[in-house]
Amino acid sequence: MDLEKLKKEIREYLEKRGVAVFHGLSRLPGEQQVVIWDFELHPDFKEFVTCASALGIKVMHMHERILTQDSWDDIETSLETFELPATAHTDLSRRLKALAPYIGFLAGIELTFDFESRLYIFEARAEFFNEFLELDDEVSLYEVPDFMKDAPMGDEDDDDEPRRPTGFFSRN
Repeated sequence: MDLEKLKKEIREYLEKRGVAVFHGLSRLPGEQQVVIWDFELHPDFKEFVTCASALGIKVMHMHERILTQDSWDDIETSLETFELPATAHTDLSRRLKALAPYIGFLAGIELTFDFESRLYIFEARAEFFNEFLELDDEVSLYEVPDFMKDAPMGDEDDDDEPRRPTGFFSRN
């Protein structure tokens, strides 16, 4: 998907329909109720705008998400900091390096509007950004929660890797 082309089309379409565009930061995640447009089944942003227009919406919030060096570095730091099995570290590092050429590229476009205390969201993402978000989620699985960092280690197994407690139990 060519997000640069889509961005231009969205701006032109909104202008023709008399919808003001407010360029701002991402509104995700928010504290209000969120309704997410089904991009898989309805990828045409015009349907989203038509829906908003039917509700009387005159202002759309638009956010352009760029894959930043800082975001990439955060995952790289996590890979070096978290305790990962060697094979997982190798695989995740390889996948992260494959995404490096996309740093600085438009990764997603978010259109939102508010209606009756709900936030309605249309989001189009580049395939590389979906991969980046998946990778971030996978790396996060290896993060040790703060409350567990100082927990005493469990019994040691034959594999020479210390184990942390995995749950809570009652002695009742």
